[in-house]
Amino acid sequence: MFFVINKNKIYTYIVTVCMIVILFALSFAAINNNESVVTSTNSEEIVEVNNNL
Repeated sequence: MFFVINKNKIYTYIVTVCMIVILFALSFAAINNNESVVTSTNSEEIVEVNNNL
């Protein structure tokens, strides 16, 4: 079995891996952002945290 190294495939894999890393970094940055929008799913938790302070 021979491995054929194709430049276009290598560039595509590099771009794909870089995009995945960038998207994960952006998602973690959005999770750690304190200026999040309050929705009905997380408003009760925020009220409980504010009441405990």
